[in-house]
Amino acid sequence: MSGARGRSSRPARQSGLSLIELMVALVITMMASLLMFQTMTLGEGGKRTARGGNESMRAGTMVLDELSFLVRTAGTGLAQIPGAYGCALTAYRGGAQVLPFGGTLPAPFDAVPTAPFRMAPVMAFDGGDTPDVLLVMSGSSASANIAIPRAEAMVGGESIGVTNTVGIRQNDAVLMTRLMRSGALLQPADCFLTQVNVAAADLNAATGYVESNPFSVAGNTYSAPIGTLPVGARYTLATLGTAPVAMLIGVRRGAGRSDLVAYDLLAQTGPTVLAENIVDFQVLYGVDTNATAGRSINTDIDFFGDGIVDDWVAPIGEWSAANLRDPAPGGATSWNGPERQRRIKSLRLAIVTVDSEVSRKAVDRLDQTVRLFDGAVDKGNGSLRIERTLGTGGWWDQRSRYQVFESIVPVRNLTGGLSPLEPNLIFAASP
Repeated sequence: MSGARGRSSRPARQSGLSLIELMVALVITMMASLLMFQTMTLGEGGKRTARGGNESMRAGTMVLDELSFLVRTAGTGLAQIPGAYGCALTAYRGGAQVLPFGGTLPAPFDAVPTAPFRMAPVMAFDGGDTPDVLLVMSGSSASANIAIPRAEAMVGGESIGVTNTVGIRQNDAVLMTRLMRSGALLQPADCFLTQVNVAAADLNAATGYVESNPFSVAGNTYSAPIGTLPVGARYTLATLGTAPVAMLIGVRRGAGRSDLVAYDLLAQTGPTVLAENIVDFQVLYGVDTNATAGRSINTDIDFFGDGIVDDWVAPIGEWSAANLRDPAPGGATSWNGPERQRRIKSLRLAIVTVDSEVSRKAVDRLDQTVRLFDGAVDKGNGSLRIERTLGTGGWWDQRSRYQVFESIVPVRNLTGGLSPLEPNLIFAASP
């Protein structure tokens, strides 16, 4: 009995956490998890932004280098050929005519006129509120692209006779040009692209140069049916090497992407992507407006201006593609197209890249404007700046990050090319 009375009737105390303590711990854990996920998200977003910026930087630098090379070499092989600038080119490839092009070129080059197709070392086609299109042409060969008079009496069928065959090799593309006189003015006329195709027996075994004269131009890649040309027509010839360049460059937009692309006018291939995530491409000309013009006593080559850039202009108005293509004089300066082409001394190029990653909200920036050629002015101190206002969606989106890259590239091969080699290489325009 005494043992029973000594026991307590209260239950023993249990150890552990109360419900309130569990709820507090749960809230703390949830807050820590949210903070951790937010930190990870911000870190990943920062990495994507940095990665996208690095990709844009690489793309912009590389594409400017490539464009600079194409512009620097533009006109190579054409400068010493009488009547090359502005001539109406006829070219065949594989027996089919490729220039002038009978249809419409693929986008973004569908607005470029190709009938007639007039040669130009560099020429920009203004896109207005859309990207510009740039044409570059060049060629090179062992003959130093020196024009050779055609020996008229030696022409027949698909063969060409010349005064000499120095520097002419198998598979060389051959440009045939001629000038016409309209009053006191020399103007480019038609021109043809064909290609050397002779038998092995007609080649010098040691040098590979053509020894036969006349030489055949039948059946090769770029061979044109020159047998239909009048025998008495006064053409000069120059070789452009085995791979002449006639390339259009522009920005193709569509299907959620925007790329800088190129189109080979002679091969009729492309557009080929040069760089991804390029949303704009613009061109300015650095032009020599000095009135000086004449012929160099030392080089016997025509020159226009003093070789110094006097003004920066957009490819519109006096310097539009239409005026650069026109062989007749016009405009305020009364210059014809070939002379305007020779007065282009440099190009100012601008491209705009966009990051591949799009933010969920508008990117913090000083204003909602992307500026190209900021600070560029013409000789009248007029601004040449181009502005793209950002909006919601489209190619100029507030949620995207853009970078502008610019470069000034000298054009070194636009002198000469107008004077004939001999007076009898000019023919009079028909009345």
